[in-house]
Amino acid sequence: MMSRHSKLQIQVLHLYRRFLRVAKDKPGVKEYIQSEFRNNAQIPRTDLMRIEHLFRKAERQLEQLQKSKVSSVGVFQKDKSE
Repeated sequence: MMSRHSKLQIQVLHLYRRFLRVAKDKPGVKEYIQSEFRNNAQIPRTDLMRIEHLFRKAERQLEQLQKSKVSSVGVFQKDKSE
């Protein structure tokens, strides 16, 4: 039997889809979004305060991305040898 998603999980999935739609024509943005969501997927479901904080932060970032003239995103990565 398939487990049902909580209301918050559904909201996060919708937010992720909205980010992907906005990122469609912006090089590097999709990869950055996927990376951020993957990293935050490790947060325990019971850490609701942290999830809600990140959700609100992401909503503000999405709004900024939609309104701005951002055309691409560059990401600095830590050297794996360190």
